Amino acid sequence: MDIDATFLPISKTLISGEFKTAIVYHQHTDNSQTYDPATGTITVAETDHNVFGGILSRERVEEGGVSERFELRLYVDHNALPFLPKTSDAVTYGGTRWRVVTVKTWSGDGPICSLLTCRSD
Repeated sequence: MDIDATFLPISKTLISGEFKTAIVYHQHTDNSQTYDPATGTITVAETDHNVFGGILSRERVEEGGVSERFELRLYVDHNALPFLPKTSDAVTYGGTRWRVVTVKTWSGDGPICSLLTCRSD
């Protein structure tokens, strides 16, 4: 069975067609970072990709006391995102920037889709 021929169209249909939610995928393109001491900000080189994601869940988890963390789980289709996601990348969804903390990828000869777990910055 040709896994790519079988599952790539399904991934595209479900994620980019049926369950599509517009997201911006911020690909960290290199390891260089610049620090601006005047503002205290660190700038990294990124390339933005406007793609669709299949949002599975958005959670609020208590950390104990008054702290909370927010977690987002979504699928991305590799027909639209032709590279493997990394934990140095981020996504913007619902006006919030989420950093990628785990990546699980299904593939045949190439990547088919990835499940991303993200946390709010």
